[in-house]
Amino acid sequence: MQHYNINLNNIKNGGEIYSFQINDSFFKEFLSSEITKADFNIHLDIKKENDKYLLCLQIKGVIKNLVCDLCAEELNIPIQNTTTIILQESKEILESTDEIIYIKPHQNIINLKSLFFEIISLSVPSKRIHKTDTKGDSECNNDMLKLIEKYMRKEVAYDDRWETLKNLK
Repeated sequence: MQHYNINLNNIKNGGEIYSFQINDSFFKEFLSSEITKADFNIHLDIKKENDKYLLCLQIKGVIKNLVCDLCAEELNIPIQNTTTIILQESKEILESTDEIIYIKPHQNIINLKSLFFEIISLSVPSKRIHKTDTKGDSECNNDMLKLIEKYMRKEVAYDDRWETLKNLK
């Protein structure tokens, strides 16, 4: 847990640069995570400006255990994301937003583990399918696609009870 702690007292006005490696063991600590196998590099550049800190995060890596929406085979999904977060000191208790995280004045340490998890989780695409090459050929399991096609319901059953409604005026 301390591996993701940043001591804010060490940040000078010029800024500091940190690097983090995230792998499978990181995601095991989040029970609700659908990600269990992944490798990520996180580059963090922190700049101090008076009573706030500017965090520039560059996240690059690959998730290795998600399932294709078409063929149900595992696939690797590359993730690359750059985001900026502001840590703002506030004496009042304010609710953080997507862009601003409020911290207590003179807070010495902040843990970024949940922030890293949230950014990676939100970077996962909602539609997960294998890549298609320039010829239009997919990396999907063709046997599974044929099986799905075989059992897909192609005909829509026509219900003639609705026919009588056409005569109503």
